[in-house]
Amino acid sequence: MKLRFGTLTAITVALMGCNTVESRTKGEPESIADTRIDNAFISFVAVTNGCTSNDSFQLQVRDIKSDMANIEVIRTKPDLCRMKPSYKNYKLRINANLEKLKLNVVNPQLSIKK
Repeated sequence: MKLRFGTLTAITVALMGCNTVESRTKGEPESIADTRIDNAFISFVAVTNGCTSNDSFQLQVRDIKSDMANIEVIRTKPDLCRMKPSYKNYKLRINANLEKLKLNVVNPQLSIKK
């Protein structure tokens, strides 16, 4: 009986530990803040657990209407690190085909807690 309880307790603790990593879902629009478009680049702030880099994101065109494009920043690599979440600046190159269009970033807005 004690062995079963100990085993069950160990499994429960192990599973609860897996839930402490905040999921940054791959392929979903990222919540971002402080978005700026300068020259051929877009810069923004996103949350990281320590393993996010510029290569973790890509730009995706949602739609184009005449001279305007709605774009999203998509996370392509999940951040599975266990460091304390923090805010970090990222910078992506804008595709040359989009540089002449007015760009509207349609990502969810990140609420930065100070």
